[in-house]
Amino acid sequence: MTKLPTISAAKLIRKLLKAGFQDAPKRGKGSHRALIRRDKEGKHILSSFL
Repeated sequence: MTKLPTISAAKLIRKLLKAGFQDAPKRGKGSHRALIRRDKEGKHILSSFL
């Protein structure tokens, strides 16, 4: 299996924001971030990371 490329957290956040994610209210604390996006069916997609 091939290794996935390593990317920085800042680059990942920029890519997710560009893909339509927004900061999740009351989800991130300190250095932790949570991003949320609503899909076509109205379901929430949550991405949480350090």
